[in-house]
Amino acid sequence: MNTQTFNPILHRRGLLDVTDLTPDEKKQLYAFLTAQGMTQSTAYARFFERGFDEWELRGIDAIKRDFCDRHALNHLRQTGEGFYSALTGPGQKTALLNLMSELGMEHRNTVSTRFDADNWKPWERRGLRDLLTDLCVSSAKLPRARRVAVGLIRFHRRPPQLSCTLLYHSSPCLYSKLKTHNDTFRQNSQ
Repeated sequence: MNTQTFNPILHRRGLLDVTDLTPDEKKQLYAFLTAQGMTQSTAYARFFERGFDEWELRGIDAIKRDFCDRHALNHLRQTGEGFYSALTGPGQKTALLNLMSELGMEHRNTVSTRFDADNWKPWERRGLRDLLTDLCVSSAKLPRARRVAVGLIRFHRRPPQLSCTLLYHSSPCLYSKLKTHNDTFRQNSQ
């Protein structure tokens, strides 16, 4: 899996075809996005049927930063809390509403309600572009991490806790598998 696979989504030129990802890559994508607060059904609908709005691709945190930079609201950029209620200057809330409309969140009530509550899912906060880049980078490291895990599992040259620690840093997704194996190994050897 690489970022080129996701180019139609990331550059808003279309959707993915169901054959663009292997079943294992889909499982990896769904597991990754579920950890970020997106359900599997939403992920499927967005990647293969509907697509994403620009605000979802950029992420709310980046939009807030850019908005604060454009409107000289550096004090809001530092805290980030109470962002919407702190927009008290002339036309600031209207400017945010217009910006979000341009980015695909078209209903003004939705914008004001969501920004006022500041209750975003992790994937909405961070944005799909960053998340998919991270996913592709971690999946590129996966084959090496699998070799490391297999080596550690077969030879047990290091204590199980150290093995898990080393693997966690090289590939968090294999960490739980190795930890489970090490726990099973400990139970069987006792």
